[in-house]
Amino acid sequence: MGQMIRSRKTIWAFCKDPGGANAVVPVVKYLRRLGHRVDFYCDGRPARKILELAGISYIVYSSARAIINRPERPSLIITSMNSGGGLGYETAKLLRKEKCFYPLVLISDFWGLRDIDTKIEVRPDYVCVSDRIGREVALKTWPKLGRDRVFITGYPALDKYKNFKTAAVAKKTRARLKIDSDLPTVLFCGQLNYSGRALRELMKALGELDQRVNLIARPHPRMRRDAAKEWKIWQKTLGDFRSGKLINGARYKI
Repeated sequence: MGQMIRSRKTIWAFCKDPGGANAVVPVVKYLRRLGHRVDFYCDGRPARKILELAGISYIVYSSARAIINRPERPSLIITSMNSGGGLGYETAKLLRKEKCFYPLVLISDFWGLRDIDTKIEVRPDYVCVSDRIGREVALKTWPKLGRDRVFITGYPALDKYKNFKTAAVAKKTRARLKIDSDLPTVLFCGQLNYSGRALRELMKALGELDQRVNLIARPHPRMRRDAAKEWKIWQKTLGDFRSGKLINGARYKI
């Protein structure tokens, strides 16, 4: 894939949601360090906050049409998978309708390519996935893609933890959360779908095992808004916890 970006022409990168931003930001940083010009388009407010905290410059456009009306054309298009599409998909689709074909690279930000949307009309030229399951899902979704065009890269956002000082951070975290017992500590981080029910199953298992723990329960930031049913189950389940010490992760900012 390195051959695609030897040109010094502009690379267009896109993200919409926080997960996509976390996946694409390290890639944009790396490409810029190599000397490539990368125009980074972001059409989601929560994602923009991530870019700003990372010190990444970005461009705001209201539509794909406005982007392709620019006189410049990219040498490469990179986009996060983005639930429900986004500017990256729409821009690539418009360019291809006008018979302008530029390599399109999709970067997944979820295990097993869980964020794939089979309704998307644009077939990518390359896909970067987190794991082997993701590769198989991509090949099944786009049979003509070819195994040599699906790369298992892991999750780029986790690269920053390569030199993570585990012991020091664990000590600091335990102090901040006031965890002073020798009980096992369990961190449960929810997504959106089924998270309340998954937490309820965890509670049930702890009860049946008669296992007391320090439970750190951290809901998805958008659960209350985007998964109201699961949020109600989550809240009720926390209220029923009797298997040790409960730390409500929602009360702590990351």
